[in-house]
Amino acid sequence: MIELRGKAVADAHKAILQEKVAAVGNSVITMAVLLVG
Repeated sequence: MIELRGKAVADAHKAILQEKVAAVGNSVITMAVLLVG
């Protein structure tokens, strides 16, 4: 039971991390487009 909850927490953290990475990636792309454009 504890292991399952631990996995769910780990998956949630992973999802949050991926969202942050995606947001940062979008910001970098937007900045690059603005600078180049």
